[in-house]
Amino acid sequence: MSTVDWGCVFNASDVQSATGQFYDVLYNIFDLCVPKKSRQASNRKRYPVWFSHDNIKDVNRKIKLHKEWKRYNYQNVYKAFSILRLELKGRIESAYNAYLAAVENGIKNNPKKILESY
Repeated sequence: MSTVDWGCVFNASDVQSATGQFYDVLYNIFDLCVPKKSRQASNRKRYPVWFSHDNIKDVNRKIKLHKEWKRYNYQNVYKAFSILRLELKGRIESAYNAYLAAVENGIKNNPKKILESY
C-alpha cells in the first residue's frame, strides 16, 4: 500500500470523486494481492471440510430414514434413525475437534498455511 499513488484520491475535487478513486485503488490492490482460488464442485460445497466421506453418506442415510419414519411412522425405522443420529453426532464432533487441532498445529508450524484452512 505504500507504493500506491494516492495523489488521485487526495487531489480529487469533491468527496464523491475522492471516494470513487479510493475504492478504485482499493479494488486494484485486492486484485493484485488477494489470492483467487475457486472451490471444487462436489459434496464439499454442501458439507463442512471436516466431514469425511463416511459421515456424508451417513448424514444422507439419516435424512432418508427420517423421511421414511415421518411418512410411515414405523418405530423400528425411528429406532434405526435415532441410533444413527447419536453415533453420527459423536463422530462429527470428534472429526471437528481433530480438524481444529490439525489447523492449529499447521498454523503453529507454518503460518502461511492459515490461508489453506479456508
